[in-house]
Amino acid sequence: MRAFLKHLSLIIGVLLIVTSMFLARSTLQEYRRRNGLYWYDVEKSYEYRFDSKAVTRVPVVVDDSGFEWPANAAPCETALLRASLSSHRSGYWFEPGVRISTSGLDPFTQHFERGGHGTRYLNVSPICRAGAAAGDHISISAEHATVRSGSGELLLFRDPVLSGKRLLVLAPHPDDAEIAAFALYRENVSTIVTATVGGYVNRAYTHLVDDPSKTTALLGRLRTWDSISVPIWGGVSPEHSVALGYLGGALETMYAESGSESSEERGATEAVRAYRSMNSSSLLRPGAVSSWESLVADLVYVIERIEPAIIALPHPVLDVSREHRLTSLALLQALAYVEGQDAQLLLYNNHHLYSEYWPYGPADSLMTLPPWFGDINLRSFGSVYSHVVDREAQVDKLLALDAMHDLRAPSRAHRGDPTIRMLRWFRRTADEMWQDPHRYYSYFRRAPRPNELFFVVEPEGRAALQEAALEALSQ
Repeated sequence: MRAFLKHLSLIIGVLLIVTSMFLARSTLQEYRRRNGLYWYDVEKSYEYRFDSKAVTRVPVVVDDSGFEWPANAAPCETALLRASLSSHRSGYWFEPGVRISTSGLDPFTQHFERGGHGTRYLNVSPICRAGAAAGDHISISAEHATVRSGSGELLLFRDPVLSGKRLLVLAPHPDDAEIAAFALYRENVSTIVTATVGGYVNRAYTHLVDDPSKTTALLGRLRTWDSISVPIWGGVSPEHSVALGYLGGALETMYAESGSESSEERGATEAVRAYRSMNSSSLLRPGAVSSWESLVADLVYVIERIEPAIIALPHPVLDVSREHRLTSLALLQALAYVEGQDAQLLLYNNHHLYSEYWPYGPADSLMTLPPWFGDINLRSFGSVYSHVVDREAQVDKLLALDAMHDLRAPSRAHRGDPTIRMLRWFRRTADEMWQDPHRYYSYFRRAPRPNELFFVVEPEGRAALQEAALEALSQ
């Protein structure tokens, strides 16, 4: 008996050691994974320059409890507080969060990168919109970090006037409009133009067709349908949802070969026209081919017919996706062909240059400015617009995203033995959990938030923006 207990205790000891080693290794892996979410030095200060005509700067003093709303604060709807953040040790594992509150207003929270230090911009727009009065105390508390006492600065902006104006939302791929601007287009007189049918990289739909080579065409048709039909949920009719049908991944070649006939390869043009045939909108230009000039002409055609006063499109510098940048460049070139076109640009950011994980924090966290360090010669960000998304719109946006086939789990026919189906389900789930255990990159976390964030560029700023876009594309 004694020998048995001795062997049992030895076995238990070995199991404890192995378990401890496994947990230590898993913890280390997860720590590295979390730090790998940021493609920049998290201890650097953010550096933004805004158009001096669009921002009012008011110095404030931040202490341990927050700051007082200054008497000389100008009227505003969007407001940022430039302050200094310092992560605690726990903030290298947990995301630092900053909670802001004031009398008569529900508290709101925003999050920053793990281990972050230096200058950050807190979005305090709800304070501004609530009509803060001089001397009101704005409370600031942080988790896993400290907002340092000292001098700070309020940056105050007026929002663009949208009521009664025509809005054009330009999406490089199906779902980009919904991710960035669903609430914006839901509340305005909107037209949505989707440039391409999107790429197909995860091969998630191969089980639905016998010939794997046909899966790209299947998803192309499916995503084209999504880009036309899902906006109906946001109040946009198919007449004002235009799918241009260009092939996913083709914009790079189209741009590089602009002016040459080789970009009008017959098979690609036939595919583009097949996807375009799914439209029911009169805003679609006839006679398209697979070329850069055709894309620009399509955008000119739409702009001339709807005469938008506001255009939402990807930020051609902050958004790292080359197809997003190229789509925005095509729009900027198209605007140059339309005489007297003076639309404001609202620039959104779905794939941030320094972290695909941004915006940080859970879906109920307010979105604030992403990391930026002035690496590219972008003279000014114009101004900032924090568009309020109420609870009802957040739910509608979540459901719109869930209707996009590329964002949700693929449909599966329940064929074959149920035990085998169950084992395959366990394997797929294990693979997904291993690749992204906390759903870091899920748009269901990143998109349906209390606000949508845009950088506003006036017509006189387009030339500088296009210059910065060309520089970003050359890198």
